[in-house]
Amino acid sequence: MSEPEIAGQEPSALSGLGLSTNRVEALADGIFAVAMTLLVLDVRPPLVQQPPDAWFFSQWPRLFAYALSFMLLGVYWVSHHAHFQYIKRSNRTLLWINIVFFLFISLIPFSTSWLADSFDPAVSSRVTAPIFYGLHLIVIAALIALHWWYGSSHPLLTGGKTLDRHFNRSVYRRIAIAPVICLVAIALSFVLPLASLICYTLIPIIYIFPGHVDLHWTRPNHR
Repeated sequence: MSEPEIAGQEPSALSGLGLSTNRVEALADGIFAVAMTLLVLDVRPPLVQQPPDAWFFSQWPRLFAYALSFMLLGVYWVSHHAHFQYIKRSNRTLLWINIVFFLFISLIPFSTSWLADSFDPAVSSRVTAPIFYGLHLIVIAALIALHWWYGSSHPLLTGGKTLDRHFNRSVYRRIAIAPVICLVAIALSFVLPLASLICYTLIPIIYIFPGHVDLHWTRPNHR
């Protein structure tokens, strides 16, 4: 159904159209839970009679990568969950955008393991993994932006409610923070691979703090 066809309908009439978002939100919770759990499987337990300091020294890249990716998945889950405060209904296109988004979310344990392996002194190339990790996060950010653009720009999916342009710009600016940091981290990976890893940690740190978009949730009748 196109926008011209629904332009004359009241928001209350539009709220019953389209598909429910319950199933896609439930699938999101399951995908994120599995991806977060799989991350810890890459951390290897200490060997018999291995001193704790020796174990930590050998495993710190995996522990660091685990914590980093776990927090990043938390950031993506919060973002995805926040979208559905405004996107009330779904359709086939939005469902498939979510499916592709989940495809890359479920790949996070793989890119995390590769990133941790790249800090092994025995690895010949330590540049490819940080670059892949950054590109992976950029694709996820692009899919988050696509999800918001498609879901928020169709009155059928927002229950007939039109979101103001200022709020939309705030959403896109907040989404853009992660790709910019990733580009810097990718550039650093060519000269200082460890610095690129530290750079990636800025993403969850920044997103933990509420932004202008989060303040919009506190307004009365924002739904």
